[in-house]
Amino acid sequence: MLPTENVSRISPDSAVAMFYDIGYLGYWESLNYQGMAEYTFNENIAKLNYEYKWCAWD
Repeated sequence: MLPTENVSRISPDSAVAMFYDIGYLGYWESLNYQGMAEYTFNENIAKLNYEYKWCAWD
């Protein structure tokens, strides 16, 4: 397993927890900044998906 430094301590379970945290953040931002919420939410999900894809759970 050769994780990148920024995800070296993330297990699949904590990645799921991060997903829910980001989802909550996206929802909270949608209440306060409706114009920016969708962009911010999608950007964070894309970043998480990229990090997860390139970290093999061997």
